[in-house]
Amino acid sequence: MLTQNALEEALHAAFQPSYLHIADDSDKHAGHAAAQAHRGKHYTVVIVSDFFKNTTRLQRHRSIYQVLEKSFTAQHIHALALRIFTPEEWKNHPFQRKLA
Repeated sequence: MLTQNALEEALHAAFQPSYLHIADDSDKHAGHAAAQAHRGKHYTVVIVSDFFKNTTRLQRHRSIYQVLEKSFTAQHIHALALRIFTPEEWKNHPFQRKLA
């Protein structure tokens, strides 16, 4: 099973983020069929990296899914909510204040 630490390590290695926050939201989905069958976890990821400069939202999501592809196919991750920013976008984003 993929741990939250392993997820963090994979994202750090691939994107060298200036900020990374990973929340395991699995307990919020306790009644969900996949949760009952223990088929992967639900995560929310907030990541800020220069890697995402000059990329579209779709390209950003694809780059993260590519890094985590094995975890999805092995059913370690069932759902992934992504909040992806460049440092410039993150600087004044209201989401930043929610996490502070």
